[in-house]
Amino acid sequence: MISEPLPYQPDLFNVSIPGESLAEPRGKWPYEQPSEYPSPIDAFKYILKTHYNPVTFGNVTKSLSAGVPIELIVDIVVFAGFMEGKYTVDVAELIKPAFFLNLIADARDSGIEPVLFMNIEGPEEMSPDTFMNVMKEFKPEEHTMLMENAQNPVQEVEQVPVLDNTGFVQREA
Repeated sequence: MISEPLPYQPDLFNVSIPGESLAEPRGKWPYEQPSEYPSPIDAFKYILKTHYNPVTFGNVTKSLSAGVPIELIVDIVVFAGFMEGKYTVDVAELIKPAFFLNLIADARDSGIEPVLFMNIEGPEEMSPDTFMNVMKEFKPEEHTMLMENAQNPVQEVEQVPVLDNTGFVQREA
């Protein structure tokens, strides 16, 4: 479960220095090497070969029947191939539509009515009920403390006088 405490205390100063990746040797990652499939046709053939592996095909079919959008599956599969250095990022973008259509055909052939696109609308404000439910699940201690504090009456807060916002140097009229 995500709400379990970490077995260690994270060091807030143990982070990357801005620009650190620019000082590392080039070619460290697979996607920094020449791609294995430079042509979109070869890259798409590779994707289909891995997709039609019986285990992979079964998992994708189960995901489609569970309502996972085709767009999400395509993004994950194509991005994974790029990260492995199988093809470049521009080839990855070129093969996405073909793989998308291929998954639609597979879903149709399997008798599945697929969800095509992720239903992400514009940013909406999280409702208080949703916030409290998420907090209760992932941070139960903070949720309990917040609920206890909500039961206590609000103390009077001293009014802070509003300052004149003319700045440090007074302007002459």
